Amino acid sequence: MVVNTGLKLKTIFYSLLICLLLFSPYNSQNNPISEETKYQPLSQSVLQMNQLLTDPYWKISASVIIGYDDNFTDYEFPGNGTKENPYLIEDLSITTSESIGIYIFNTTRHFLIKDCYISAVVYGIVLDNVFTSTASVSNTTCCYHTTYGLFLDSSNDATIYNNSFHHNIAGLGLYNSSYGNITSNSCYSNGYVDIYIIESDYSVIQYNQCTNTRFGIGILNCQFSEISDNDLDIHESSIRIVSSSFINITDNICFFNNFGGISIDSSIDILILNNICVYSAYGIYIYYSTNFTIKQNDCSRGFHGITLKYCNIFSVLNNTFTGYTRGAYFSRTLSTTIIGNTFSNNSLEGMVLSICDNTFVSENTCSNNIQNGICSSYAVPVNIYPIITSNICENNYYGIKLLSHADSHTITNNTCINNTYGIYLKGSSFSLIASNLLLENIRYGIILADASITEASNGNKIFSNTFVDNNLDGTPNGFAQAYDEGFSNQWYDKDTNTGNFWSDWDGTGTYPIDGERMSSDPYPTNDFTTTETTLTSETTLTSETSTTISTDSTTDTSSGFIIQLFTLIVFIVITLKKRLSKKNST
Repeated sequence: MVVNTGLKLKTIFYSLLICLLLFSPYNSQNNPISEETKYQPLSQSVLQMNQLLTDPYWKISASVIIGYDDNFTDYEFPGNGTKENPYLIEDLSITTSESIGIYIFNTTRHFLIKDCYISAVVYGIVLDNVFTSTASVSNTTCCYHTTYGLFLDSSNDATIYNNSFHHNIAGLGLYNSSYGNITSNSCYSNGYVDIYIIESDYSVIQYNQCTNTRFGIGILNCQFSEISDNDLDIHESSIRIVSSSFINITDNICFFNNFGGISIDSSIDILILNNICVYSAYGIYIYYSTNFTIKQNDCSRGFHGITLKYCNIFSVLNNTFTGYTRGAYFSRTLSTTIIGNTFSNNSLEGMVLSICDNTFVSENTCSNNIQNGICSSYAVPVNIYPIITSNICENNYYGIKLLSHADSHTITNNTCINNTYGIYLKGSSFSLIASNLLLENIRYGIILADASITEASNGNKIFSNTFVDNNLDGTPNGFAQAYDEGFSNQWYDKDTNTGNFWSDWDGTGTYPIDGERMSSDPYPTNDFTTTETTLTSETTLTSETSTTISTDSTTDTSSGFIIQLFTLIVFIVITLKKRLSKKNST
């Protein structure tokens, strides 16, 4: 068979397209994948494919080429080309040294390719400029091709169902072919990508199984598409999306990825809902993207559960991130809402904020992390500083930690229990720390430490917090429940003369704070009163320069009520304990 020059050019063009994922921004110098894990070059793969084709096992037979409607009858395929009675291309076994096994182009009639086995050199099946809604491919195997097993170009609304694509460079691909329905296919051991959708909108990709290929599902320059209920494992990234918008990624299972279970670059308006990502370096990795909702995903085991870099307008809601080095890492993000997530059993931090602007962190549970529950660092002067409110931090080394230059945070209504330190500031200034419950932390409930002379923890305002049984064993600095070595930290509210609740205060005088500055709470109390700091749309912190903190986010107030109810119960138990002790002593 002789293939015309135009077809050769198309072959070169499509072969180049398949390499786009290889050279995407994800493969930059920041790519943590070692050279040993990278797949072999395309040229080497092509050489191996040609060696396979020279094996005596391969039998040569003719290709099928249909370039206009009448060709269907030339091949005497049954059917008449109507929707009700399509031409049926069935039970063919094509093993050929030609470039393409089945090539159908410029047709308007309906046809169904069914129960075929195709093994050619470059493409298994090519559908080029076939009329909308006329093409279906089912129960067909396409294998051992140097580019695509199945490729559609300018062929809209095709149905690709229950096929097998394996040992190709790419399993199946759509280019400029919208409304494709890709369902229940098996793709495995393809060189670079199992399913690749390029500039093809409104695609539905569901119930497919993809394994042992560099990328499972690749999306480039697409919009309004659905990726759902796919089973994806052993990839560099199970789902890889670049420069796309309005994509829904739901109910997929992503296992064993060298990089990301779900990795996305330069995209907008994406929903990531109810996916499972396990044993991936990054469960979810997103870079330079805008307006995402990431909700109810379950990610475990790897390096980072979720990473956002240079992203804005993100909602991260009710996800679980466990068993990572870091449960979450947010770097240089803008307008991120992080609510109702679980970050637990991670070997470093539950959650890290680094240079984040207008970040709202609320109602998360951060527990059993080896180092920090919530850590914020390097919040350089920006528009709106982070708000950390109504979270539970339990059994971490630091419950909440602010590092150098993480200034002007709002930390309110959090519960820090059974950590080594409850709230720890090191070189962090001008923050509001109010209405938090610090309970049974091994050392201090709150510590204000200096990183250096030029990075002191200064000008923080601490009031209406509840300190219960922290630092019971004491430190070389004393037995107080808090520590201060900064300057001008204020352990009360100057406007209302409200101090903090201290379970060990004897009821007279001020409450002394451990530390070099010999600070104290001039208005301490050991009488419980409900004190919850409510975040309104504008909360002003006073320092040498006034900073305004605002948020449009709203949260359920039930979490704050539960925290205060728990505090009341703790206080009643302590009070009864003291009274019984006095009674017994008399």
